[in-house]
Amino acid sequence: LSTVDSTVPIGSTGVDLNGSFNRILQSWISNLHPQGPAISISNSDNAILNSTVTSNGTAVEVFSANNLISGSFLASSGSRGVDANAAANYTTITLSTITSGAGDYALYFAGGGNNRVANSYIQGPGAVHYAGSNGSILANVLVATNTAGADGSGVRVAVGTGDSLLIATNTIRGGRQGAGILLDDGALNSWAALTIATNAILSGAKYGIYFANQSASPQYLQIDIASNTINPSVISGNQSYGIYLGMLWGDGGTVMVRDNSIYYRDSGSVSLTYGFYNYLTKNVTFTHNRINNPGMVTGGSFIGMY
Repeated sequence: LSTVDSTVPIGSTGVDLNGSFNRILQSWISNLHPQGPAISISNSDNAILNSTVTSNGTAVEVFSANNLISGSFLASSGSRGVDANAAANYTTITLSTITSGAGDYALYFAGGGNNRVANSYIQGPGAVHYAGSNGSILANVLVATNTAGADGSGVRVAVGTGDSLLIATNTIRGGRQGAGILLDDGALNSWAALTIATNAILSGAKYGIYFANQSASPQYLQIDIASNTINPSVISGNQSYGIYLGMLWGDGGTVMVRDNSIYYRDSGSVSLTYGFYNYLTKNVTFTHNRINNPGMVTGGSFIGMY
């Protein structure tokens, strides 16, 4: 039941958790200076519980492992809601709202592993970015972009060599020129395992799920895209895609695309739209999927599967 309010000097921090086993409970913490976080967690086994944290810079920075954020509202007007570096393993975020107002990700993991984000709402110009995070889970989260900025994607991920990532049971909306779920060039490394399952990806983005061409040709990938409901966008004059697979590797690995529902439910004209598009990826199994366009694309070209 505390209040902390900070405005100066440059680089100031509202609260610095430099020890372990500390709890911030039912508190309001704000830092109005754009170059300092409201809370910095620089040691392990701390918790932010049922609190409101706001900042013109980053709301919460995490530099260590085994920390918990639960039941809290974290908002940044000019930077990231939560910024977790590569040492922030076993970070858990649950039952929380995280927002970013201008030009950055609301939630950013620079690496680390076994992080869990669940039962939360996350919104930003680019909402969630996992820049390599082994054994991590994003589940039961409502993810949305707001204004154009960053890459305009709901969830942007990278999976390191031998690492795994699960994205499941989320509701995701990407920005107009972005994707619901984005893996750009360099996001996949050899022996990586990625599961994208039971998500609802709403219309609004150019791509529902987008895998960019992987110029490094990672080997022995295991990718499972299963039981998602995707509503491709119908954007006047633009192309759009439900699922886009770029060229992912030379040899080895499998991609399973199964039991997905790709439904067009917005009416309008497009330049060209694809329900499913595969650009030279090998070893793709496409089974028990449904692509449905009940006359919603009224102008331009519709191709169900390419």
